[in-house]
Amino acid sequence: MPVTTLETQPERHTARPHAVLATIAVWLRRDWLVLIAYALLALALMYPVPLNPRTTIPGHVYGDNVQFVYIVGWMSQALYMGESPFVDPRLNYPYDLEMAVTDIPYVSIIATAPLGWLAGPVLYYNILNWLFTWLSGYVVYLWLLSVTRSQIGAVVGGLAFLLTPYRVIHIYGHLPFVATWSMPLFFWGLDTALRHPQLRWTWRIALMVLVTFLLGSSSQYYLVMCLVLGALYALLTLLPMLRQFWETVERGVAVAVGTITGALVASLPYLSLLDDGLLKKHPFELTRMWSLDPINFILPYQDHPLWGAWIDQLRPEPLWGEKTLYVSIVALILAGLAFAWRDYPHRWQRTVWLLVASAAAVLALGTDLHLNNAPVQADDPFWLPAYYLRLLPFVEMMRVWSRFGIITILFVALLAGVGATWLVQRYPQRQRLVGALLGTLIVIDLMPGGVDTVRLTPRPIDLWLAEQPGDFAVGFMPAERDGVNFLAAYGTLFNAKHMPAYNHHLHRPDTYVYFAYYANLLPDPNAIAALRCLDLRYLILDMSQYDGTLYNQPRWDTYYPQLLASPELYEVGRFDNHVVFSFRGAAPDKTLCPTVP
Repeated sequence: MPVTTLETQPERHTARPHAVLATIAVWLRRDWLVLIAYALLALALMYPVPLNPRTTIPGHVYGDNVQFVYIVGWMSQALYMGESPFVDPRLNYPYDLEMAVTDIPYVSIIATAPLGWLAGPVLYYNILNWLFTWLSGYVVYLWLLSVTRSQIGAVVGGLAFLLTPYRVIHIYGHLPFVATWSMPLFFWGLDTALRHPQLRWTWRIALMVLVTFLLGSSSQYYLVMCLVLGALYALLTLLPMLRQFWETVERGVAVAVGTITGALVASLPYLSLLDDGLLKKHPFELTRMWSLDPINFILPYQDHPLWGAWIDQLRPEPLWGEKTLYVSIVALILAGLAFAWRDYPHRWQRTVWLLVASAAAVLALGTDLHLNNAPVQADDPFWLPAYYLRLLPFVEMMRVWSRFGIITILFVALLAGVGATWLVQRYPQRQRLVGALLGTLIVIDLMPGGVDTVRLTPRPIDLWLAEQPGDFAVGFMPAERDGVNFLAAYGTLFNAKHMPAYNHHLHRPDTYVYFAYYANLLPDPNAIAALRCLDLRYLILDMSQYDGTLYNQPRWDTYYPQLLASPELYEVGRFDNHVVFSFRGAAPDKTLCPTVP
């Protein structure tokens, strides 16, 4: 019997690390150019942000974009300080502000939090937008590569998904909706768990727990959408397997168990708020207006650098922020060519992709058919499936039906990759030339025209508050304006002061409702008493926001003299557009504090 010597043991222990390094080397040799190309295109999608990534973010105004800079900044900062990233104790004064009243890609933020510590909130936010875009294209590429074995076809399909104008639009302020990388990963995992014959039952469950958790922790919106269409995907995929009935049932049960488990775990931060009443249902008319016009699927992006201006004149889209869902004419043609491949080895999968893409398009049409953002039959509509789907638990909290269209875009991109593979195979001597031509056509069709940007740095008022000693609270006004609220929340990343605030204007906590009600009545003596009951040291008013247009708030030139005339207020100072007021006299008896009528 051979004797195992000390000299032979290191080889056995180092064999596995060498194999891993060899696998990584093979992967990099294959994909290094794809990785670089996708990374550069993801940067181009955000241009000109990469020129000043520490001080500029995509956006037309200060709104949801600032909200998510604050969210990623606080969550990374909280982990550094050993606090819970899901609760900010400085906001929603005198209580805590729950982060999960809005959709948050929380696992991505937690996993990359050290980037936030090193880069600061603005650069960190921009890096996440770039990373999500890059990964979205690359995951589609990997799935197509595993199916078609064609790198050219996979690149083309990945490009169609990476460059979709839907993502450009949501870069303006919806970070979780940019995180579309988790969507193809979910459907890829679902497809594998259903179709792979050699997977054990436990592995099917584990795979679905993982991909569903990653999906739900990226976006609860996407989780609900993919659970609905994932059920259809599973039923269609299992349909040809019904001859092996019990094996089919076993696969279906394993997938269902894993999906439900992953969904529940991913939803825990949100489910914990159900009893608090913070998550509210959206009124039907508010959701109905977000029904997609069918033409939006073929209407090119209005900011396309070549023909966008012409498209905008031909058919302007006032709700472009949610209804830009151009699937790409080039991708559609290639998707059609996918069905010309008669001996394609995954023909039923190809059919499933088409049917799920079609179902997603129908759901994106919303509650009833709309043309030019108006219902075709306003009084006696023919209700579409989304009208009935909204009656289900949790679906009733969804507001924008058009977002289902991103699933249509995903499967069109996948089919486009298959069609591109079939096309390049017809020209075996010119595959690279054909592939380069197809990739160029996709890039031209979906060419990013750059994004508008706003500058985001700590304001003079934020820096002044940071210099003031003590742990105290302030109130920013005018109330109920997203720009004022989110900029103030962003400022707390630097000054660490307390203040009434909300994280989503449709899910405002009661404490902010109280503050806003009386802030809008200032300088009424009863309002001053209520604000003093909140223990606010300063009231900080943004002069530029008092323009008399929103919430019946007055113009600054008539409002400012009223504040100065109040015997209970005095002006502390001015910092750029902000005027700081404080209170005179003793604080009122809190047992006599006014309540909201």
